[in-house]
Amino acid sequence: MPAASLARKPWAVEQRVAVRRGSGYLLEFPLSRVVAASLVLVDAQQQHLALGRNVLHEQSGGRTVVGWDGLVYLENLQAHNSLVVNLADGGQCRVQFDLDVQQQGDVPLLGPLVCQ
Repeated sequence: MPAASLARKPWAVEQRVAVRRGSGYLLEFPLSRVVAASLVLVDAQQQHLALGRNVLHEQSGGRTVVGWDGLVYLENLQAHNSLVVNLADGGQCRVQFDLDVQQQGDVPLLGPLVCQ
């Protein structure tokens, strides 16, 4: 399954059938294309953002957290995107980035992107 695909029914990624010799059966796996990216987020001093910080994708309302080495994975992206990150000191920083939504294939890795 391509990395930029999502099973519409997560439980429907395996099907079992029995067919007679010399016959066949068409299996359908309902997939949809997902526009996703992995991002590396850093602060103004080029240090990775802290592990576990909450991230909001403003366009979709999607939420995620910062992983190791400032890595963030997001789905349902658009051509122009903005993120709000809640920092440990109670403040926030923002980052904006553009993405080629027509891109096919692998999920791109963008960054480092500076969160200000």
